[in-house]
Amino acid sequence: MSLGGRRSAKGIAVVGVRTDLVAEPVGDVTAVLGEGPYWVPEDDCLLWVDIHRGQLHRTYFPSGETATMDLGAAVGGVSPPSGGGILTAGGNRLAPAPARGARARSGPRGSSRKCRLREGIRFNDASVDPGRASLGRLHAH
Repeated sequence: MSLGGRRSAKGIAVVGVRTDLVAEPVGDVTAVLGEGPYWVPEDDCLLWVDIHRGQLHRTYFPSGETATMDLGAAVGGVSPPSGGGILTAGGNRLAPAPARGARARSGPRGSSRKCRLREGIRFNDASVDPGRASLGRLHAH
């Protein structure tokens, strides 16, 4: 696959950057530390989190309306598994997020899973594919 551009004498690809693009905000919601965008095409929405506020956001296009769910604790990543729902990774826990419109609450035993992480380490991001979850980690300080 060619990205266009040229190769330098050392074989490094040199690609032009478009400068005619303009980024515009989609909605009014802001974050202390927003991360983990995931596009959900069947809902025309973008899932994203505010790590420090422990919030899961769903921003709908083209309206820009954002539905926000307070998860009650810092969350580092969000990803929808192939079987439906939403998996959140925060602190040292993996947990399913409540269905759209439901409030976050402690679920029945086994609904979240505590993972062994070294002291001072937390999850930073999450991604899933059939049968697996991939989680990033970082120092919490």
